Amino acid sequence: MAVPIFSMLGRDAFISLLEAVEVRTYATSQPVIREGDPGASMFFMVEGRGDVWRLLEGRGPQEGPVVEGGVFGEMALITEGPRLYTVMPSMPSVLLELRRARMLELAQKHPLVDRVVQAFCRKRAADSLLRTHPIFSPLRLEQRRALAREFQLQRVAAGATLLTAGEMGDALYLLLRGRCTPYHMHPDGKETPYPVLREGDVFGEISLLMNKPVTAMVRADVPSVLLRLDRSAFERHLFNVPGMRDALMKIGTERLQRTARLLGDRSPGGAAPAGDPDGR
Repeated sequence: MAVPIFSMLGRDAFISLLEAVEVRTYATSQPVIREGDPGASMFFMVEGRGDVWRLLEGRGPQEGPVVEGGVFGEMALITEGPRLYTVMPSMPSVLLELRRARMLELAQKHPLVDRVVQAFCRKRAADSLLRTHPIFSPLRLEQRRALAREFQLQRVAAGATLLTAGEMGDALYLLLRGRCTPYHMHPDGKETPYPVLREGDVFGEISLLMNKPVTAMVRADVPSVLLRLDRSAFERHLFNVPGMRDALMKIGTERLQRTARLLGDRSPGGAAPAGDPDGR
């Protein structure tokens, strides 16, 4: 099983891993995982090909299929939660499945396995963010790779505050698992919620871009897993790139203007409108 993410494992750990995985065969159009279903395992594509779809909330197909040697579903090994996409074989396929329960047993004997899986999840999520988010579009490939190494996985409990209104933001966040809500803080202490932040959403960049205090509090509604890029890494990797500061300031200004329009459109006691919350 040639899987690069496990290349650093020693012989005994790798043999134990081989004993832990299960062989699965799938016919064409027989889903391997379904978006919204509980996730409890990751898969390695040995033979075949699978198309990746995100159908809920009108998100449509994803870029690129899963081909031989590909890995998917890895987030299910480090946290519970629903699947974020569907993988549908486009031809008869053979896969290896590693279940969370088996991985936890394996990690007790070989702790490096858990560290490798967590590092892989962090890298995959960071690479996706850097590839798709407009803030990072001016970066060259090698600059994105260097920045990806700065992201850290962070787990937070339900009720944890990630951004505090009136304080300087200390990091940019990508929500991997869970749900968070931003709140507009009124002078009398009342909290008015903005649209909920869901998996894949980014927040916290406005304070970093504009060097201004956060204007919306963000709180975790449920236990959540995030990628965190602290302020020093953000500034070190982005602000020294020629032309990057101007591009970032433009993005920040546009988002602040959009937030101002949201606030202006609110009616007293009305529900929060759709769109980016203040501080994202």
